[in-house]
Amino acid sequence: MTGSQLQQIPQIQPRQKGQQGMALAVVLMVMALLTAMVVEFAYSVQTKTDMLNNWHSLQRLSLAANSGASVAAKIISYLRDNDNNVSVELPPYKFFDLPLTVSLSIQDEYARFNVNKLVQQKGTLNKDRYEAFLRMLEHLELEAEVADRIADWIDPDEFARAGDSELNSRNSMLSNIEEVSQIPGIDPDTYAKLKPYITVHGDGEINVNLASVPVLVTIADGVGKDMAELIIESRQKERFGNVSDLNSRVPGIAGLKKQVDIIYMGNMFRVVSTARDTDGLKRIVECVIKIGGKKSSLNKKSAGSSGGNTGVVVYWRES
Repeated sequence: MTGSQLQQIPQIQPRQKGQQGMALAVVLMVMALLTAMVVEFAYSVQTKTDMLNNWHSLQRLSLAANSGASVAAKIISYLRDNDNNVSVELPPYKFFDLPLTVSLSIQDEYARFNVNKLVQQKGTLNKDRYEAFLRMLEHLELEAEVADRIADWIDPDEFARAGDSELNSRNSMLSNIEEVSQIPGIDPDTYAKLKPYITVHGDGEINVNLASVPVLVTIADGVGKDMAELIIESRQKERFGNVSDLNSRVPGIAGLKKQVDIIYMGNMFRVVSTARDTDGLKRIVECVIKIGGKKSSLNKKSAGSSGGNTGVVVYWRES
């Protein structure tokens, strides 16, 4: 081996070590990538499995909540056929042998104030209903402007009663209660206070046998908190059967000009069916069902009979 050849050996060795190091680095990188792929795949499979399990659970809960709504319709039909007002809160009950429960709430929509009736069919303000609603707002300690904003949302004109109240207004009747929360100027706190006492369904009468104080004060100018509480106290002993019954048992109400008509049994009911499983998942069906006819007197049994039918659904939402 010549001297020049010996001199070339040290120059080759570093390149060989560098190539081996590079190869090792590539191998390690490939291994890391493969490990990451395996971990990602396992996570993806687990995630999709969990999603699939949740989907199955939610499907099962949905069916249970729907079944609860069907049961509620039968309860309403039964109670009405036996001449009873309907206001039911059923605590969670076990749904067959499945790991879930269903709870039911059934309330008469005629125990609420219909805000759609603030505006007449011809599009003008209903002054009696407007004044009645102002009394409710006062009782709830809410601004009178709320009435203007709801009326402007519904009426067909472009005249704003309150600032931006005609901004993006619907210019037609409200289709559901949740729409009230979309009206400019009605904040979440206002909506939360108002929601339990208003409706957009029915013809606008008030069921005096079920309405709460904020709703009862809308009946007539002069029905304040004290008289409303007297109405509730009296009906708890025995429900009212007709206008003569009401007038004789509630001093002072007979001479008042009614701004909202009174009935003694409604025919439109809000049902909330909640299905919940042991993992905390839930499905809620909220619907409004119309069954039978209203009763302007409890002596008219045929008017309120449902004939055993399960009614007509006028609103349905599942969440």
